[in-house]
Amino acid sequence: MGKILAWLSGKKTYITAVLLAVFNFGLVMGWWDDSNQVIIAVNSLLTALGIGFLRAGVTKSGPNGK
Repeated sequence: MGKILAWLSGKKTYITAVLLAVFNFGLVMGWWDDSNQVIIAVNSLLTALGIGFLRAGVTKSGPNGK
């Protein structure tokens, strides 16, 4: 598990952004119905994760970051 977490370091924001882009591209292309509440929840979850990972990255990149 430690190797996976080490590999994900610095990549979580990019992975989430790609997933969000593919997911929303699928919505635009009509691959799934956007009236489904699960689809809206997944979109919101991916957005929240992306913002959270971005915030963590900004915090780490500061002068006191590790």
